[in-house]
Amino acid sequence: MQVTDVVADMLTRIRNANSAKHEKVNVPCSNMKKAIADILVEEGFIKSYEVSETDNKQGMITITAVDTASDLRTAKVYVSVYDSTTSARGRPARPLSA
Repeated sequence: MQVTDVVADMLTRIRNANSAKHEKVNVPCSNMKKAIADILVEEGFIKSYEVSETDNKQGMITITAVDTASDLRTAKVYVSVYDSTTSARGRPARPLSA
């Protein structure tokens, strides 16, 4: 199978492995994918990666994914309707002067 968008393929493999609760995923290796994996490790989206040589020239990158979604650097912020400063149309919800 020939893949035309290698970056999207790599990120989709990581996302699918994470949603299927796999600890590791293998991705065909390239210098660009190694650079992307470095950035993902620095930003905390994956734990680590390891490059292994195979029989062919390309090699494989084994990515150790983040354990759970709570390990990702995201947070939901819930705001009460009454605490909101703007309405759905972008206008102030209440008068600015008291």
